[in-house]
Formats: sequence, C-alpha cells, structure tokens
Amino acid sequence: MAELNNIEDSDLEAGLSPVEQAAIVLLSIGEEQAAAVLRCLERDELMELTQVMSRMSGIKVDTVKSALQSFFDDYRQQSGLHGASRSYLKRSLDLALGSDIANSVLNSIYGDAIRPKMARLQYASPKWLAEFVSSEHVQ
Repeated sequence: MAELNNIEDSDLEAGLSPVEQAAIVLLSIGEEQAAAVLRCLERDELMELTQVMSRMSGIKVDTVKSALQSFFDDYRQQSGLHGASRSYLKRSLDLALGSDIANSVLNSIYGDAIRPKMARLQYASPKWLAEFVSSEHVQ
C-alpha cells in the first residue's frame, strides 16, 4: 500500500487503489456510519483497511473528491436500487418525523395508490365479485 501522507498530484493521476479509495470514503462519512461498514468486513479486510486509514493525513481536497466521485460512480452502476419498501419508509419516517406523522404520510402514499382501484369496485355487481373472489387461491 502506498503511503498516503501528503498525496501529490502525480499520485492522483496514477490513481488510488480501491482500498485507499475505501479508506477515504470511510473517513468522510463519520464514525457511526464507518463503524457500520467495518462490521461487515472480514478480519483481513478490516485489518488492511484500518491500517491504510491510520496512515492517512494531509490528503488534498481533489484527492478526496476523486475518491468520492469514484465511489458514487460505482454505486450508480451497481446499486440496482428499485425503490424503498413500505417497511423501510416506515422506519425512516418514524425516525425523522415521529410515529403519528409517519403513519399519516404512509397512509397518504399507500392509501392514494389503492383508492382508484377500490373505487372501480363500486361498479361491480356483488354476485360477480363473490364469484370472482371464490375462485382465487387461498392466501
């Protein structure tokens, strides 16, 4: 691992190793968030990464920007993010707004999504609806 004390522009042009980039990202996100990431690592990964982190000092802003840009580029390409689940939103909103307001927000989100479908049922005959539901697989 290259020593990262006072990284020069030539070092930036040559590029940082993935471990050096990870170290910069972890040092940038704060202790609690970094701890959450470190808990997920194998012992040898943890040792290598924390050794690199311990040697870092005097890192130039451009080097940090480059490492963070690389992280976000990789994230965008590999995340496969498909949207938040209801439980994720509930936990996040509970933390941010409290339970009462979170429930109100969720009801407006999910209630609005189902209301138009439910409104169409008012035009279905009760007999047809009963026959349709009776042929459904038991859940």
